[in-house]
Amino acid sequence: MHLLPFKSSSSHTKEPLELAHTDVWGPAPIMSSSGFKYYVHFVDDFSRFTWIYPLKQKSETVQAFIQFKNLTENQFNKRIKVIQCNGGGEYKPVQKLVIEAGIQFRMSCPYTSQQNGRAERKHRHIVEFGLTLLAQAQMPLHYWWEAFSTAVYLINRLPSQVTQNESPYSVMLQKEPDYKLLKPFGCACYPCLKPYNQHKLQFHTTRCVFLGYSNSHKGYKCLNSHGRTFISRHVIFNEDHFPFHDGFLNTRSPLKTTINSSSTSFPLCTAGNDIDVITEVENPTEINTEDPQDVNSDTEQIDNDSSEDNTTHDESLDITQQRTQIQAIQYTQGVSRVFIFFEEEVWHS
Repeated sequence: MHLLPFKSSSSHTKEPLELAHTDVWGPAPIMSSSGFKYYVHFVDDFSRFTWIYPLKQKSETVQAFIQFKNLTENQFNKRIKVIQCNGGGEYKPVQKLVIEAGIQFRMSCPYTSQQNGRAERKHRHIVEFGLTLLAQAQMPLHYWWEAFSTAVYLINRLPSQVTQNESPYSVMLQKEPDYKLLKPFGCACYPCLKPYNQHKLQFHTTRCVFLGYSNSHKGYKCLNSHGRTFISRHVIFNEDHFPFHDGFLNTRSPLKTTINSSSTSFPLCTAGNDIDVITEVENPTEINTEDPQDVNSDTEQIDNDSSEDNTTHDESLDITQQRTQIQAIQYTQGVSRVFIFFEEEVWHS
C-alpha cells in the first residue's frame, strides 16, 4: 500500500482572516541569543501576511495564539473564522479556546503534513530567507531569531505572484510599505548613544551591527561589541561594511608575537586573559649560538632564572596598577626570542 496522490487545492478565501494557517517550528539545534528554541507563525490565507512569535517551549503556543487573535481582531475589526493546523499536541489547549470563541478548528490527518502545506512551505520560506541573511553577514547562528523575524518583516513587504504582484502588506493594510526604511541585515551602523553616556568624555556613538526592526518602536535594533542591543531612530548606516566579517564581538583575539626565526609556537598565557601586546623591548639579552650545547645549557639556566624572577615579581604585583610585565622569555631551542609587555586594562576589540 502506497500513499495516494494529493490534488492541488482550489479553495480561495475572499477576505482577510477568513482562514489562518499555523504551525510550530523547532526545536532549533542552537538556542537563540534571547533564549528561544521554537517559533510559531500564523499566515492569513487571503493576503499571505505572516505573524511570527518566538517560543521558549511548545506550551507557549496558546499564549501566542491569544496574542495573535486579540491583535488581528482589534486592528482589522474582523473575526477569525477558521484555524488550520497540523493537530500537534501543542494545539490541544488552542483547540479549546478556538471552539469556545466560535472559530472552526481544522486539523490535518495524523502524519499527513501535506494537508497543512501552506504553513509548511512558509517554514521553508522563512528559514531559508533567514539563513541567507545570516550567511551574507557571516553572523553566528545563535542570532537565528533576529534573522527569522527580519525575514518575515521583508517577506510581508515583497511583491508576490500569489497576490498578483502585490505585497502582503499592501493587501492586508491597504497601503504601500515604505521601502526607504529597509537596510541590509548585519551591516555596520552608528546609533546616537549620547543619552547613554556616563560622563562627558565618552564618544557619542560606536560601531554596531544592525539586528533588524522593532515591532514596538519606529527605530532600528543595533548590537554593540559588548552584546548590548540599542533601539534608536538616530542611526547612520554603512551598508557596504559588515562587522562580523572582521570578527565583531571577538574580544579574545590571538596574541601577536615577534619571533626572529621559525620555531615551534607555544602558549604564552591562559585563555580568557585580555592583554595588549607590544612586541618591542629595550636591550634584549643576546644568545651565543656558536656552540649548540653551550647555548642549550645557558638557555636552560636563563629559563630557571626567569621563572624565579617571574614568581618574585608576581608576589609583589600591585593590583591597583593592573600592569603586568613578563620578562624576556628565551626558548630552549636557542633560535627564538619573544619579548612581551602587556597591560590588561587597555585591551578593547
